[in-house]
Amino acid sequence: MNKKSFTLIEILVVIVIIGIISAFIIVSMAGVSDKARIAKGQAFSSSLKNALLANLVSEWKFSGPTVAGSPVTVDDIKDSFGTKDCAINGVAPTIRSGSDCISGSCVDFDRENDGYLSCGNLGTMSSFTLNLWAKKNTAGDYNCFSEGATGWSSGFHFWANGNAIMSRVGNDTAGINMASTYSFGTSWNNIVFVVDRNVTPALQKLYVNSSLVNSLDISSIVGNINLSAFKIGFSSGNSSPLNEYRGKIDEVRVYNESLPASRVRENYYSGLNKLLAQSGILSMEYAERISRLINNLGELD
Repeated sequence: MNKKSFTLIEILVVIVIIGIISAFIIVSMAGVSDKARIAKGQAFSSSLKNALLANLVSEWKFSGPTVAGSPVTVDDIKDSFGTKDCAINGVAPTIRSGSDCISGSCVDFDRENDGYLSCGNLGTMSSFTLNLWAKKNTAGDYNCFSEGATGWSSGFHFWANGNAIMSRVGNDTAGINMASTYSFGTSWNNIVFVVDRNVTPALQKLYVNSSLVNSLDISSIVGNINLSAFKIGFSSGNSSPLNEYRGKIDEVRVYNESLPASRVRENYYSGLNKLLAQSGILSMEYAERISRLINNLGELD
């Protein structure tokens, strides 16, 4: 009986073919993972808007008429809900659209050449919620997302140094920093920053892609938070030019209230059901999200 064995070249060819197929599978799965994360972030963001619609102060969707790849104009940065249309401070960033953005159009900042968006005074608030989408150009980079302040101890500041995420809340006299850790990478992330004075003790909290990343007692900060000089793509958490953002930002919303736990749970649960029905998430992930919903969102109370 003749026994045929594989030659070394044949084995190597098989290994190469398996490697190529594996590479395609990994790339494909990475794309699916990104889409699933964005879908979950959209469900969470929608649940917030549904729950806090009566408290929506301003919304910037960047859905103006400018063609993608062109500099931002004032028509692209209008407040689609309130009256706080933004102005361009410095050189205009770039408009992107389509698959480059979460929805419609978005703003692409380059700190070496561009400025930031200045959106005026949003007023004083006891509690508030900031919701935005961000995609950093470089994972380990300094990035300053937003602030509403005239000084270091006023309003709020929100920035990141690589995976170290910093937020600061102040009452014009003193401020408190909160350091969080989350791997943003270079993908789109849904970010929710909350100042909650409806709980005891009062807290500042950070959610990324619907998960609670950190919370910190700020009960020593007495009085309202003054969100004057609200900016997108800038925070004085770092010195120039690092106080400006490098990457894309989309769908920025500010509410003059903190997250109401019961309504967020109800709306988010509904959003997850829709994702499951539309095959946006797998049943295993659905079960995981429901479990996380019970554990994490329970901390909103």
